[in-house]
Amino acid sequence: MGSTGGGSGGSTGGSGTSSGSSYSDSSSNSNTGGDLRFLLLIIGIILLYFVIKKVILILRETNDIVKVDGLDNWILTPNVTISSFNSTLKDNNVKLMDENKLDDELRQSLINTYAKAQFNYSEAIRRCFTNNSGYLDILKQQLGHTFLVTMKTEIKNKAIAGVVDDVMVNHGSIISAKVISPDLIIAKVQVSGSDNEVNVLSHFNSSFKRKRWADYVILGREQKNSEWKFSILFTGLIFISMVRTIINKQV
Repeated sequence: MGSTGGGSGGSTGGSGTSSGSSYSDSSSNSNTGGDLRFLLLIIGIILLYFVIKKVILILRETNDIVKVDGLDNWILTPNVTISSFNSTLKDNNVKLMDENKLDDELRQSLINTYAKAQFNYSEAIRRCFTNNSGYLDILKQQLGHTFLVTMKTEIKNKAIAGVVDDVMVNHGSIISAKVISPDLIIAKVQVSGSDNEVNVLSHFNSSFKRKRWADYVILGREQKNSEWKFSILFTGLIFISMVRTIINKQV
């Protein structure tokens, strides 16, 4: 009786041990499967984010082109060299001529727009440096979206490095220009004033300074907006692209 009872008890205990092991393995497999699905979900969300972001950028660039008569993709190419820019002008049969074809009011309006954009660019860097989340707001009224995205990267990099670019235009003139359409003008602007890069994290040392320089600028305005005045920066005029030239002379 004792032998039978002991055998029975051992058999029952073995069965119990086997059941517990099976449950543990099943639970482990379930956890592994759940972790894998979660990881795949995170990867999918990240990929979807970048796809949506790219689509939005393409749509906004297209919107820039639609808003400005004569604007094309080649004009929106960021960070090109001066030689590449000049080559692209030639490839597209664009030749900058003497600015005499622009009336005085238009010339002054373009200079004012340029000066304001430069000043606000400096202010945006300072705001970014002080962790002001709205540092780009000051430029949104003046920059087309495609160029704004390019400038956002530059502004963030300068702020991280502690480099503040103070730009103040005192006087400017248009050396040459080309009216692409009633809503788009490419011009070479020569200005005098102060352009001073200061590293606020390194004893305010000046890494770059000049008092006279020239830029190629591309300015446009939304279609059906007939005025070229500084006041319409808030309603339509957009400073689309700017490519710095190589004068770098101090006077």
